[in-house]
Amino acid sequence: MTAERFSSIAGVQESSLQTGARSILVRYDPARQELAAVLTEMTKVLEERLPGSAGPSSSLPVSNHAERWSPQANMRVIHSLPGRLRLHIAALSARSALAAQLDTALKGFRGVQTVEVQQRQGFLIVGYDASTSDAPTILKLVEQLLVQPTTSSPAGEVTHAQSAPPTNTQGLRSLLIPTAAIVLAVTGGWPALVMRGVIIVAALPLARRAVRGASELRLNVDQLDLTALIVLTWRGDYLIVGIMTWLMALGDVIRSKTMARARREVSHLISVAHQQAWIERDGAVVSIPVHLLRPGDTVVVYPGDQIPVDGVITQGDALVDEKMLSGEARPLHKSTGDLVFALTMMVDGQISVQVQHIGKETRAGRIVELIENAPLSDTRIQNYAAKIGDRLVGPIFALALVTYLLGADSLRVAGVLILDFASGIRVSAPTTILSAMTGAAKQGLFIKGGKALETLVKVDAVVFDKTGTLTRGEPVVQAVHALDAEWTADEVLRLTACAEANLKHPAAHAIVKEALTRGLVITPPTQMDYSMGLGVRSIVGEHTLQVGSERYMQHCGIDISHAAILTAENHMSANSLVFIAVGERLVGLLSYTDPRREESAEVIQALLERGVKRIVMLTGDNQRSAHAIARGTGITDVIAEASPEQKAEVIQALRDEGYTVAFVGDGINDAPAFTRANVAISLPQGADVAREVSDVILLDGDLRGLPLALDLSREAMQVLKQNVNIVVWPTALGIAMAVMGRTTPLMSTVISHGTTIVAGLNGLRPLFPKSQPVLPSASPPGDVPSRAGRTTRSM
Repeated sequence: MTAERFSSIAGVQESSLQTGARSILVRYDPARQELAAVLTEMTKVLEERLPGSAGPSSSLPVSNHAERWSPQANMRVIHSLPGRLRLHIAALSARSALAAQLDTALKGFRGVQTVEVQQRQGFLIVGYDASTSDAPTILKLVEQLLVQPTTSSPAGEVTHAQSAPPTNTQGLRSLLIPTAAIVLAVTGGWPALVMRGVIIVAALPLARRAVRGASELRLNVDQLDLTALIVLTWRGDYLIVGIMTWLMALGDVIRSKTMARARREVSHLISVAHQQAWIERDGAVVSIPVHLLRPGDTVVVYPGDQIPVDGVITQGDALVDEKMLSGEARPLHKSTGDLVFALTMMVDGQISVQVQHIGKETRAGRIVELIENAPLSDTRIQNYAAKIGDRLVGPIFALALVTYLLGADSLRVAGVLILDFASGIRVSAPTTILSAMTGAAKQGLFIKGGKALETLVKVDAVVFDKTGTLTRGEPVVQAVHALDAEWTADEVLRLTACAEANLKHPAAHAIVKEALTRGLVITPPTQMDYSMGLGVRSIVGEHTLQVGSERYMQHCGIDISHAAILTAENHMSANSLVFIAVGERLVGLLSYTDPRREESAEVIQALLERGVKRIVMLTGDNQRSAHAIARGTGITDVIAEASPEQKAEVIQALRDEGYTVAFVGDGINDAPAFTRANVAISLPQGADVAREVSDVILLDGDLRGLPLALDLSREAMQVLKQNVNIVVWPTALGIAMAVMGRTTPLMSTVISHGTTIVAGLNGLRPLFPKSQPVLPSASPPGDVPSRAGRTTRSM
């Protein structure tokens, strides 16, 4: 098939065959004819070139490489096949309401069979019945939906909403009966039978725990609370009883959160992430559900798709982004005979993959199994009420009994029982935790409960992933070198950007972005021949350009010896290189890298100053890149080329050595390490699974939140200890006075609830964190202490 046939289509300005990329580049004027109509005409041409076919060839996808086909919609077609459309919509990643709107509207449209929205990546995949609908019709519908005004949350709120756990309606319902008891007591005039019936129902959870403890032949604080409630109810103090049961129920809600949702999300990831796959059968490419695939089937994967299986490439070349699975920062070149894995992303090219493993048998599936088999931690905060209150239950009961046997009346006994230690602490503990969580959220931290706060205080080892955590996660041009007197650095950059303007490689995007930032004019090539994973030969104006790697220059027979020093220097710095030749003469050299975060070195020093004894970089990336980033941060304990399973083993080994470990990461490949760490910390731009499994999310995407989290947790735990003292000492004094008959039940109530109120108010302090510098004053990377680690090794 030749590209010239497309030139006859109205609105098409030029078309050229891209042999290396196995595609045809078509430029058109949207003012003369919109994309939907152009695609329809191109389909007709394809039908004419494939006589005997009943429709468009399903093995020849039509792709649009224009930056946008609709100025209003800002939408780009990744590929269009009979029965399937894949679109990239820039607004999706920032507007959760838009994702829901597209999903609902498209599913109600005639002919649409499946709708998959990958919000974080900005992809929309629509499966439709080609006999009742077509691509142009669906494209028009999507455009109409995109240009309509919608109400959505600000972009900054989306991540928080996605990260926040769902509302525990069952827990909130548990507050209804205690609330009713308070209302009835305040309004008054209700029969004692009604009041006591409501209180019995409200106290049932407490009673069950008390009975459970008794059946196990052990005393607990619930038995003391239940006895106090019985005495207070017998005395008719219904308001106090209502308040106590309400506060106890609130504490139970705070303590009952678990990791169950995270496990459901992980299972959901494997079960629905790839509902459909393109498979070769009887010479045609058809779409079937992934669960129907069998080993030996051949799957076709197109640009922008996630690979749905583990398998071996039988045909084609591709650039595959394995960052989410392995941590490798750069897309890898894959060709016939190479292995590819489920959940990795096709950046460019087209491949046929022979299926080896699907679902739980894939490498990604085994990662999920590690998560599901991780021991479920009890997230009920081990606060000081349980530690102190339970120990004093027996002595308080004994004291009350002795007081009664010595002839004291029931009021004196009630005074002893009313003065329990647990109630005040049970109120102040959840108050402090909620206040700390709210105060942290105001400063860009989402801490998922009291267990995380408690554990953060003990952290003395921090393990960092590299790509996307200590680095930005996307390449940036470092330097542009002109190696020929006839060309300036800007001219070299402009030519490189022009040559790579139509490529999808992240490095090409970085080069084009740098050129646009410098205000350079980019002219796409009139002809392009792309060699996957090596480089590109492009014609730009009157120049023939060769742009690519060192190996590509050698393949083209271009002498690069006069760039040897620059090449060696960049290799030492772990920078990637792009060589530029005009004709057969090398004229320039560009270096790019995934740069480390500016704050990383300061954060490492801040952690050391806060008593962290061990700091480790743990990455799936190569040794050279890992050590280059580590040198800039001050980390000397580096473990590179580690698989997800090995990451989990390293975390477990640190715990076995006695460390309390915090792991900071952002990808699905980090999930097993998250489950083994004492505290899992993720970034908002990371994988959904990482955010769900994590205990702490740095909402601002800034590592400075890590030492801040340590500071806030320590302050919260300090407040909890203060609240214990506020409750324990006055209560102990009150009990002594009650035994001696020097106080009344009313005074005991004042002491008991007075300390509860004071402790509760003190528990609000974390809402107003102390003003203190999170980081030390900036210092050059070379001045960072070298105590961050001890060992350098690879796996």
